[in-house]
Amino acid sequence: AMEDRRSSVTEVILTFGDSLTEGFYKGGYKYYPYGVKLQSLMNKYHQNVGNGCICKVIVSGISGEETTTMVNRLDQDLNTFKDISKVVILGGTNDLGFHQANDIFDRLLQMYNNVLSRGLDLVVVTVPDSKIKVDWYLEKRFVLNTFIREFAETRNNVLCVDIENLIPYGETDFWDDHLHFGEKGYDQMALHIFNEMHPVS
Repeated sequence: AMEDRRSSVTEVILTFGDSLTEGFYKGGYKYYPYGVKLQSLMNKYHQNVGNGCICKVIVSGISGEETTTMVNRLDQDLNTFKDISKVVILGGTNDLGFHQANDIFDRLLQMYNNVLSRGLDLVVVTVPDSKIKVDWYLEKRFVLNTFIREFAETRNNVLCVDIENLIPYGETDFWDDHLHFGEKGYDQMALHIFNEMHPVS
């Protein structure tokens, strides 16, 4: 058993974003980050495969944050945390009311490129659905998420998890309020991200 422990490799995944990464629900009285479930799914996977790998997920989400401050904060995280191998980025939800889709995407792009320039694997997540059904909002989210999907499609080392389409708004079990998931929804998000990283053959 000692041998195993010495040879074990730690896989460090940084989950980065806003309230949807921090796991905001119950109006902010409770937090349930999807990263917790993701870590347990990853460790079950490594155990089953028997590769001696241990996964550690770092949750770096700040509720209410826009991409304007995320760019520098991600850079700090990438310089601070050691041995990160994968980064999951979900940003833009809080920008949609105030910024144009192409400006939001420009900032997401800065973050994506920061990750890729360091030789790390990148997982991009689309801005989720919500109760907000105003035309201009839907249009803007559509444009932003199209940019996100197309970015991933053109690159080999980038995975896209299309949460917008994977968890439609209104399935009450998954949603806690007009914008945030409940525990089951965050678990579901973790499952979708895990499945994208480790597709069942």
